Amino acid sequence: MIVTTRVVYQGIPLLYCYEQERNCDYKGIILFFHGFKGAKENNQRETNDLAQAGYFAVGVDAIGHGERRYPDFEERFQNAGNAFEVEFIRIVTNTAQEIPSILDHLITVIPVKTENFGIAGISMGGFITNAAIVVEPRLKAAVSILGSPK
Repeated sequence: MIVTTRVVYQGIPLLYCYEQERNCDYKGIILFFHGFKGAKENNQRETNDLAQAGYFAVGVDAIGHGERRYPDFEERFQNAGNAFEVEFIRIVTNTAQEIPSILDHLITVIPVKTENFGIAGISMGGFITNAAIVVEPRLKAAVSILGSPK
């Protein structure tokens, strides 16, 4: 049975997805990031699939999204162009900067017997994934779906 638990760590909304019957014998922890305008719940199918495959999957709301959605989100992103790109890159960079702290937290609260850490993301989450592998050397695997490394 897959269990989902909502947690907030230092203002960062997380959604844990795991198979309770594994009893600490997880293959690793995988962070999963949603796309632009999304939320961690949008990829629950993917995090549940990862949990069924034996991983402890964690959906994360990016800065300005999901439970952390900017109150002026639409105004910030209404126009294409340089202002949009600057704000988008700010979200990607700042969210990636949170990952070391999230991993530090997870290894203290999740009964995992391994330090195999991975990350995946779709669209904007793919951009975050690419930025994270530069920031966090503990990430051993990364899958960026529709995200550019630029």
